[in-house]
Amino acid sequence: MTINEQRFSEKIENELFLCKNCIKDNKLKTFFEESILNKKTCSFCNKKNQKCLDIYEQLSFYNLISAVIRYHYSEDTYNSHWGGDSIFQIFTRENHILNTINMHQNKYFEYAIEALTIRIEDNHGVWIFLGNYEDGTRGCYFDSIKDSRSTRISKLENILLKENYFLHEEEIKSILTSYNDSIVSTLDVNSTFYRARIGYEKKAIIKKNFPKGKKYRYIPYKGKKISAPDSYLVNGGRLNRTGVSFLYLATNKETAINEVRPDPGHIVSIGKFKSLKPLKIIDFDKIFVNLSQNEESLKSFRFLNHIDQLFSHPITQNERHLYIITQFFADIFRKIGFDAIKFTSSVGNGQNLLVFNPNNFTYMKSKENRTYKIDNIRYSIHPLKN
Repeated sequence: MTINEQRFSEKIENELFLCKNCIKDNKLKTFFEESILNKKTCSFCNKKNQKCLDIYEQLSFYNLISAVIRYHYSEDTYNSHWGGDSIFQIFTRENHILNTINMHQNKYFEYAIEALTIRIEDNHGVWIFLGNYEDGTRGCYFDSIKDSRSTRISKLENILLKENYFLHEEEIKSILTSYNDSIVSTLDVNSTFYRARIGYEKKAIIKKNFPKGKKYRYIPYKGKKISAPDSYLVNGGRLNRTGVSFLYLATNKETAINEVRPDPGHIVSIGKFKSLKPLKIIDFDKIFVNLSQNEESLKSFRFLNHIDQLFSHPITQNERHLYIITQFFADIFRKIGFDAIKFTSSVGNGQNLLVFNPNNFTYMKSKENRTYKIDNIRYSIHPLKN
């Protein structure tokens, strides 16, 4: 170990700071947004004057990051007893939780990862290893929380394809209201989101001889033309029934564009919107943070996670009948008093926001209201078990 490596190692024995730029997972980002951050040198990327969280002895942080590991990965991925790697190895390469690319700028970042890993493995609020059963056999969390499913909702999915949805509303209302404050979040007034629409208002010539032809600028849809459509124009969607106009938004431009599924060559308009008053919302990332502080409460997240996965699961054209299920849950949340639903996007790194009353948001003037051309689309693949 060099002198500089020894100094860095000794330093993080007494302090450990993590900055927002080193966070990739949206649940951890939610936790950071509600935490006290101070300008420090990040132990992971070594950048100075970054907004950092002191995670040295933050029990709530270690409970959450342990739960986030369980959310994204099954134990056999990170437990060598089951043929996996280690948490240290997962964190030092590209992963779902930390922005390792950002950290590689710090040649000592592995020492910070090691310190983080030791604290995670020593944490007993939320377990990352199932351990042994009473009979001595070794247990394993073979399913990630993300891929886990609620038996009750799985049965309900099949029932709703055969029976009228309103026959089962009271049962689900009762379950959701039992979670009380764990599922309630507030979206502040003037919170900003984005909306995309394929196409543009008009095309204007800006240069006639560029260099041997014309150069155009594309003027984006604005105001009502990029807001929620009139109800008579609305077909049934992921969360809205036919003839019901909700406002679909996203937390960033990239996610908004991905959600409208453009093809290469399409021109897409982006509009920025802001909330006009505080709204009572369902935020699945915030729910996860609330329920991740001990093993017992984390188990109860399985039911809510299944709903989030239904909302975000990509549905092909020949599977649109499955909208019956997602529309059902959206109706329930609306009927028990929520103004909007914030849920995971399956096609972007941000989140989606479904607003029941479009009048709670307004289109705002912004330099970000512009058009984008889609150059290409990239697909990510992984092999399935035969």
